[in-house]
Amino acid sequence: MSEQHQRMLDKTVEPTEEDMLKTIGSRAAGAWKDIHTFLRNNYDHVPVKKHWGIKHGWAIQYRKSNKTLATLAPETGAFTALLIFGKKEVEKIADQAAQISPAVMEMIDNTTQFHDGKWVFIRLIDDRYVEDIKKLISIKRRPKKK
Repeated sequence: MSEQHQRMLDKTVEPTEEDMLKTIGSRAAGAWKDIHTFLRNNYDHVPVKKHWGIKHGWAIQYRKSNKTLATLAPETGAFTALLIFGKKEVEKIADQAAQISPAVMEMIDNTTQFHDGKWVFIRLIDDRYVEDIKKLISIKRRPKKK
């Protein structure tokens, strides 16, 4: 992570939503809000603010029954979405690759497959990858029916 994309590292100061948006900046704030709205409207996972240590700082994790759907970490002028995919989910993504941008597919393909899955980090500086992230989350877990 470059100095340009500094995370919110101070464990002693839990950031508010306003603090996070200010850090993310106006260019990426719409994407941040869009993904949070998508998660709130389509899943019953509870967002939990969590400090991930001195290297990674604060993030919001959407979890349910000890399973994480997505983690969003604010940074200066950006934020990173972390999505973890098991082998079966990676296969589903490959089957739907035509619906995902080539840039995001390249990120997924270039991520090492570990025993517990692929940990895909996608940095957003604007709304360019928002729809891809929504599709990937929907592949990971189907949205609830309305």
